[in-house]
Order: sequence, then C-alpha cells, then structure tokens
Amino acid sequence: MGLGGRPWQPSGPHPHVRPASVGEPDRPHPGRCRGYREKRNAALRRFAEGIVEEVKSSGVERALEPMSPADRKVIHDTVNEIDGVETRSDGMEPSRYVVIAPA
Repeated sequence: MGLGGRPWQPSGPHPHVRPASVGEPDRPHPGRCRGYREKRNAALRRFAEGIVEEVKSSGVERALEPMSPADRKVIHDTVNEIDGVETRSDGMEPSRYVVIAPA
C-alpha cells in the first residue's frame, strides 16, 4: 500500500522530495551564500571602527542596537584590538546589545 493508503500509489518517499541535506552541485548551500558571512563581518568591523572614533572624540559611551551573538562577537573582537575603548554586552537575549565605552 502507498503513502496515501491506496494500492496504486507508490510506497516510500515521494520521488520529488529529498532530504534538505542533499545539495545540488551547481547551487550553494543557503547558509554559505556567496561569502555572506565574510561581507557581513567586514561591514560590522567598519561600523564598529566608526563608532569607536565617535566614542573617542566625544568621551561618551555608545549603546548599539540589539544583535545576534555572532555579530556581537565581531564587534567585541574588533573594538578590543583598539586602544582607548572597551566593550561590554548588556541586556537579555534576544535583545542583548554591545556598549562601546572609553577605557
């Protein structure tokens, strides 16, 4: 008996359905879309560097918008390489955010 309970319907998996883990050779996996993560990280680094200049010139800390843990890590790593400023994460998930402050 088949999937629909009818003897003329095929049994087993539907012929046009395949597991999500089976990729196609000519199409990238959705999670690796043409260097998305690398581009995102580069944009976050540029953003963080701009905020650092703001914080250094004003002497006032700046709270960023809530972001994902991966994005927060990029911000922390970037800012921690620069003298004169420091970072901390505040808030509760999913609204956790980074604060960049003068050291």
